[in-house]
Amino acid sequence: MNDDGDERQAAVDELRRLRALPTIDGAERQSAEILLVQALQRIGDHHGALALLKELGPAKNKTDAAMRMYWRARSFERLARFEEAAATFDKVLPKLRAHVPEQCHYYLIEIGRAYLMVDRVQDAVSVWREAADVFEARGDDEEHLQRVRANLGVALLRSVDPDEVAEGERILYETSDAKALLGDAEGLSNNYSTLSLHYMRLGRWERAIAFARRDLRLTRLIGDAHQLTATLGNLAVIYIKTLQLSSARRCLLEARDIGTRLGHDHTLRMVEANLAAAAEAGREAGKRGITVGEAAPCACDSGKIFKDCCGRADFEPDTPLINFDETPSSEGLVFRHARSRGDRGRLDTLLAPGPTDRFSWTTAEGHDGWMSVSELPDVANYHLKAARSMAAAATDAGLTRFDEPLAACVLSVCGAEAFINTLCFFIDETAKGTGADASSRLGIAAAIVGEPLAYQRGTELTLKWAAIGAALAGPEWIAPDAWRAFTTLVSIRNELVHFKAAEFEQVSPAPKHLHEILRRLPPEVELRDVPHSWPARLLSASFARWSVATVDALLAALKEGYAKADE
Repeated sequence: MNDDGDERQAAVDELRRLRALPTIDGAERQSAEILLVQALQRIGDHHGALALLKELGPAKNKTDAAMRMYWRARSFERLARFEEAAATFDKVLPKLRAHVPEQCHYYLIEIGRAYLMVDRVQDAVSVWREAADVFEARGDDEEHLQRVRANLGVALLRSVDPDEVAEGERILYETSDAKALLGDAEGLSNNYSTLSLHYMRLGRWERAIAFARRDLRLTRLIGDAHQLTATLGNLAVIYIKTLQLSSARRCLLEARDIGTRLGHDHTLRMVEANLAAAAEAGREAGKRGITVGEAAPCACDSGKIFKDCCGRADFEPDTPLINFDETPSSEGLVFRHARSRGDRGRLDTLLAPGPTDRFSWTTAEGHDGWMSVSELPDVANYHLKAARSMAAAATDAGLTRFDEPLAACVLSVCGAEAFINTLCFFIDETAKGTGADASSRLGIAAAIVGEPLAYQRGTELTLKWAAIGAALAGPEWIAPDAWRAFTTLVSIRNELVHFKAAEFEQVSPAPKHLHEILRRLPPEVELRDVPHSWPARLLSASFARWSVATVDALLAALKEGYAKADE
C-alpha cells in the first residue's frame, strides 16, 4: 500500500511467488490471490486484476462476493469503461452497506469518481458528503477525509457558478497542503492532475504546466502505470496547445510504450489521437509562419515567447510534496518573524542571537502556480561550526600535531570575514527596500550601499568590522581588549596563511625574548614548550580555543550593541 513504485512491484512479485507454491493450501492461496488483485490495481495493471478476478473460485461469503464486485468496478473505472463502472457500483453499493458497513465510507470515494465520470454529479457529491460526514465524526483518518474533500472540490470545479468554482479551487489548495503534510503522495498527485486540467480549460497555461509537472513527478514516484499514462497524456495536450511539439511527442511515446506493455487500448487510442493533433498543430503553425518550441509565441497572448513566459513553469520540481500556490511575503521564507525595527527585518535576522546551526537563508518568489526559490548560504556558520569542532578536538599530544589548532585559527577568521561580508550584502538589500534615505536612517556608510561587492573585496577585514560595527552598534560597540584580541588573531592568521620565508629563526640556545608574534598573545594562550620556531610553539590546544572564543566574542559584541542601539 506504500506510495513507492518499487515496493508495489516487489509486492506483486512476492504474491505471485506465494500463489505458485505447491505447498500452499486453498485458504492461503485464495488470500494471496485477493491481495494480488489489489496489488495489481496499485501498479495500474487493471487488465491483470480483472483477469485474476475471473480465475478466482467461488466467493467464501457475501462480503467476499461484494468486495470482488467492487474491485471489478474499480478496474472498469480506471480503464475508462465508465458506464460499466457506474452500473456495477450501483449494484454493489447496497451490498457494501449491508455486509461491510464499518468500511463502506472508504469505498464511497471510488464510487463517487465513477459517478462523476458519467456526469452524475449530484450522485457523486451525495456519496462523498456521506463519506466526509463519517470521516469527520470518527476523526481517526485524516488522509481519507482530505481525499473526500478534494473530490468535492473537483465536483465544484464543474459548476457554472463562479463562486462554486472558486470554492472548489480553495478546497483543492487546502487539501493539497494537508495531503503534503500527511505524505499522501497518491492523493496529492490526483489534486495536481485535477488542477492542471482545470487551468488548462481556463487557458492559464503557466499554472496548468506547473501542476502537471508536479503531478508527473509524483506519479513516477508512486509507480501507478495507469495513472502515469493519464498524466503524460494530459501534459502532452498542454504541450500541443502551447506548440511545444517535441515535448508532447516524448510524453506520448512514453505513454504508448506503457499502454502496449499493459494492453491498455484506451491509452493507445489516446496516444494516436494526440500524435495526430501534434502533427496537425505543426502543419498549421508552418502554414502561418509561427515558430514552434521554446521560441513559440506564448499561448497566453502576453507577447512574450514561451520560454520567457509560461514556459518558466516547465521544469522538474525538486519538492513535489510542497504545494506552492499563493505569492509569499517578499521577505522570503526565513524572514517570517516579528520585526523589532520594521524596515530592518533582514538585519534583525542576521544579528539576532543564533542560530548556530543555520544552513542558509532562503527567499521565495511566487509565480502563477509555481515558485522559484533562491538561497544564500550561511558560509560564516559553516566556518565557525568547523572551527569549534577543531578547537574541541585539539590536544597538545605529539610534537607535530598542529592540524586542529591551525584549522581553528584559519576557520575562525574566515567565519568573521564571511559574516561581515554577508552583513554588507544585507545592509545593501535593506537600503534598496526602504527608500532613498535608507542609509541615513540606518547609519550606513554610503560606500556600502549600491556597491556591496566592491566594498567587500576592496576593504581590509578589520576596517570593515570597525566601520560597520560603529555604524550599526555605536562607536563603543566592543571593548578594547576584545577588539585587540581580534586584530591580533587576524594578523596571526595572515602570517600563517601568507607565510613568507625571510630568515632562519634561532631555537637553540633558546632566545631570551619571545618572537614578536608570540609577545602579542594574551596570558590564556599557553605556548608549547618545545625548542622550535614560533608556529610550532603557537599552535597549541589553548590557542585553538582562544581563536574561536575571540571571534565568538566579536559576534556577540556586535549583536548586543545592535540590539541596544535604539533603546
